[in-house]
Amino acid sequence: KAPSGVSIHLLDEIKKTIESNKQVMLFLNRRGFAPYLICRDCGHIMKCPHCSVGLVYHKKEGVLKCHLCGHKAKIPDICPKCGSPNLKLMGVGTQKVEEAIKNLFNDIQIARMDVDAVSKKGVVPKIYEDFYHGKLKILVGTKMLGKGFDFPNLSLVGVINADIGLGMPDFRAEERSFQLLYQVAGRIRKGGKAIIQTYNPESRAISTIKKFDYRAFVLNELADRKKYGYPPYRRLTSIEIEGKDLNKVIEFSQTIFNLLEKSKKQEVELLGPASCPREKIRDKYRYRILLKYKKYENLNATLRVLKEIKIPARFTLKVNVDPLDLM
Repeated sequence: KAPSGVSIHLLDEIKKTIESNKQVMLFLNRRGFAPYLICRDCGHIMKCPHCSVGLVYHKKEGVLKCHLCGHKAKIPDICPKCGSPNLKLMGVGTQKVEEAIKNLFNDIQIARMDVDAVSKKGVVPKIYEDFYHGKLKILVGTKMLGKGFDFPNLSLVGVINADIGLGMPDFRAEERSFQLLYQVAGRIRKGGKAIIQTYNPESRAISTIKKFDYRAFVLNELADRKKYGYPPYRRLTSIEIEGKDLNKVIEFSQTIFNLLEKSKKQEVELLGPASCPREKIRDKYRYRILLKYKKYENLNATLRVLKEIKIPARFTLKVNVDPLDLM
């Protein structure tokens, strides 16, 4: 039986690779053991009390952990919403993959490379050195595996879940996914094999990486960017409003939007205000206004109105020109 997250096909290829004395990289861009603790009766997912994200189970520490603020909690005996004891850890992280692979291949050296496993100084170079010289046979990890290292005996790269990141509400989601897959699959030398597990084989990132067709991806992505007015054809600036009172953040965001609407140059397009995908981080709610434009001088003229108003102390206002991340 294949371990959680690993298909029968990928497991067979891992076995063949190890039997031929070659090496394997298993890539999963999700830390921890299980990304969700869910109540099977009411569907409630345990979330961080300070951030709007689910808590991830880390088995070694035996705790649920928030990857945004670091909050830790024990697994509750019952669901805090409905009182049911029917709780279940769901999903797969790098820790679970490492454990499952070690149980199947207990006579070879296996290591994991993610932020949690390599926090101590000197661990990363040691893992890379051991993998390069063949002491390690299987390396499990997150995007850290995509760094530009060349391993002469690496024959198989397995991507456990290529869909992580594709559904992010960010216009660069496909680009980031393609970039990661291109880097990870690029670790393979001629004659090697990359197996990508996905539920979305028709997505642009997956279908073009299958052919390793960088040009096709870029041309199609640029066509969409041009059609919908995103960089590099138009520029973006993000204005984030943060505060501890959600209703007041919404109200102040609308005030800022109305001021910008009155002062904006004709070619500037305003979007929002809307909650950020990660609506709350460290007890602060986040709302965003996006500005689309072509010329910086039109942006400057539009933003000048912000200098004329006093920002109340309970709010933080962040202006990010050409933002790389819209989460």
